[in-house]
Amino acid sequence: MYLTPPKSLKAWIVTILMVVFIMSLLQGQTVEEIKNNRNVYLWGEGTGTSLKQADNEALSDLIGQISVLVSSTFDTEMVETTIKNGKNKNIEFQESVRGIVSTYSQSALTNTERIVISNEPNARVLRYIKREDLDLVFRDRKAKVYDYVDRAEKHEKSARLADALRYYNWALALLLSHPEARSLPSESTGGSAFMHAFIVERVNAILEDIKFSFLSMKDETGRREVIMVCNFRGMQVINLDYYYWFGTDWSEMHTVKDGRTLLEFFGENAKSWEKTNIKIEYAYSDLLYGDKELEAIFDMMNATYFTKASREIKFQKDEGFLADVTVSNEPIAYELVKVAPGPFKSSIDAITAATRARKGESVRNLFTPEGYAVFEKLLLYGNALPVDNSSFAVYRNHDRFISRGTYMSFSFQGGSKTFVEEVVFHFNKDQKVSTIAFGLGTAAVSDIYNHPVWTDEEKFVLVDFLEQYKTAYALKRLDYLESVFDDNAVIITGTVLTKMPDSGSRPNINPYEGNQIIQYNHYTKQEYMKRLEHVFSSREFINIDFEDNTLKKSNSNPNIFGVQIKQNYQSSSYSDQGYLFLLIDFSVRNEPTIHVRTWQPDKDTNGRIYGLEDF
Repeated sequence: MYLTPPKSLKAWIVTILMVVFIMSLLQGQTVEEIKNNRNVYLWGEGTGTSLKQADNEALSDLIGQISVLVSSTFDTEMVETTIKNGKNKNIEFQESVRGIVSTYSQSALTNTERIVISNEPNARVLRYIKREDLDLVFRDRKAKVYDYVDRAEKHEKSARLADALRYYNWALALLLSHPEARSLPSESTGGSAFMHAFIVERVNAILEDIKFSFLSMKDETGRREVIMVCNFRGMQVINLDYYYWFGTDWSEMHTVKDGRTLLEFFGENAKSWEKTNIKIEYAYSDLLYGDKELEAIFDMMNATYFTKASREIKFQKDEGFLADVTVSNEPIAYELVKVAPGPFKSSIDAITAATRARKGESVRNLFTPEGYAVFEKLLLYGNALPVDNSSFAVYRNHDRFISRGTYMSFSFQGGSKTFVEEVVFHFNKDQKVSTIAFGLGTAAVSDIYNHPVWTDEEKFVLVDFLEQYKTAYALKRLDYLESVFDDNAVIITGTVLTKMPDSGSRPNINPYEGNQIIQYNHYTKQEYMKRLEHVFSSREFINIDFEDNTLKKSNSNPNIFGVQIKQNYQSSSYSDQGYLFLLIDFSVRNEPTIHVRTWQPDKDTNGRIYGLEDF
C-alpha cells in the first residue's frame, strides 16, 4: 500500500511505528495460527546464529513431522529391505522413513513456505506446509519416475541397453523412496499394472535377452585377447557396460559398442581361459551426473539386485547364433558409392598392426602429414587395441574415400572404464589417410542417412562434421576446434534457463540478447578455447557419446543447419549429461563453421532446448 506522509515529522514517526507494530502482530498471529492448527499445517522450527543454520534445523524438524504422517503409507517390508543396514543395526522403521523423506530436502522441501521470526545473530525460522499440499512434495519425484521409465523404454527399443538399464534402475530407486512405491500405476499398455513390478519385469527381460557369443581369439606370450559379439532380440547392442572375472578380481567396467567388445587375460596361464563370468552393470550408482536426489537415495538405500545380470560366457563358436549377430558389409553409409576395399584394407591392416605394436613410425608413409598427426594422438588415447573389422567397407565422396567398420578398444592407466569405438579413416585421392575420427555409431548415423529430404551430400557432411567434432574432444584437438568455431561465435554453457523475452515488436533481434543466461553463461571463442585448454591438460581422457539427435535446415539459408543432440560426457575426473545445440554453416565445403554452441543439463519446463529458431 502507499502511505501519504503526514504533515508533521512526529505524526510520520508515529505512523511508521504503528505499521511496524501491526505487521509484527500480523506475523505473530500467522506463526501462532500455524502452530495451533495441527489439523491444517505441518511445521518445523529452527534456531541458529545464521539464517541458514536456523532454516536447516527448521527443515529437519519439518521432515520429522512429515515422516510421522506418511510412515503408514510406506511399505514396511520394502523400507526394511532397501535401507542400508536397516535390520542389522536395529534402526527403527520411523527413522528409516525419516531418512527417505530427508532425500527430498534438496528439491521439494526447500520450496515449502518459510517465515523468518527473528534475524541473525539470534535467527529463528519456521518452515511449514499445508497437509493438503503434502502431495506436492512427492509429485516431482513421481513425475521423474515416469520420465525415466519413458526414456528407458525408448532406449530398450533401439538396443541402447546401458541407457535403458540405467534409466530403469534410477526410476526404481526413486520409486522405492516414494510412499506409493507399491501402488503407483504403470502407464504402459503391457506388463504389470503397477510401476514397481513393471520396472522389475522390464529389467529382467532385458538381462535375459542379452546374448554374448564368441567371435575370435588372439594369443601372444602371456596374453590372450577374446573378441565377443553381443546382440539383443535380433539387433546389435548399441551400448552396454559389464565387468568380467580375470582370476583374482573383476575387471574395470568394459563397454559393448555396436555389438563388439574385447576381453583380455594376462599371465602364464592366459591361454587357459576358455570361459569366464560377467556381471552386467545396471545400477550406475557412481554415474549420477550430479543429481543430488539420486545421490542421497543411493547413499541411503540398497540397489535392487538382479540375479540375471550375472552369467558365464564361453569362448566357443556358435555358428547358428553368429549368423544372427554378425554385421553385414552394407552398414550405415549405404547411400554413398561403395568401392573395392582391397588397397584400403591393406593400409588399415598395416595401421592396426602398427597400433598393436606401438610402432606408428613404421606406417607414416600411409598418412598425409596432417593425418599422421591425428594418428599420433590416437596412439596416445589409452592403450589402443584393434577389436574387429569384419564389417569393413569403403565409400567414396567426390575425391575422398571413407572406411568404416574398424573397431578399437581404449583403456587408461588408473581409469575405471574401457571404451570400444568405431575408428573411421578418411583417405585422400592418393589413398593416403588424411584424418581419423570416432564414429557416431550405427543408430545415430542411420538416423541421418534415413532423412527423407536431404541430399546425400548434406547427410555426408553432417555425419562427417559430428564425428570430427566428437573426436576433437576425445583426442584433445584444440587446433581443430579453433578452426571450426567462428571468431564471433555465441558459446553458452549454463544451468539456468530464463524466459525468452517477447520480441514480437522487434522481430530481428537475437531473442536471448540481454537475457540473464547470456549475461552469466556466455563465453567468447577465446575464453572458451582457454577453458578447453585447461580441461584437456587436466584430464587423462575424455569420451563423448551422442544420442537422440534432431537436425534441422534453416528455411532462409540452405547452408545453415541446427543440430540438437543429447551428449553423454565422461572423463577421468568428471562426467555429465546434457543437451547440445550447434548452429553450423556449411557454405564452404569441407570447412564448417560453428556460429552458436549451447549446452544445458536438461530440457526446460516446456520440454524444449535451444534450437535453430532461437537464433
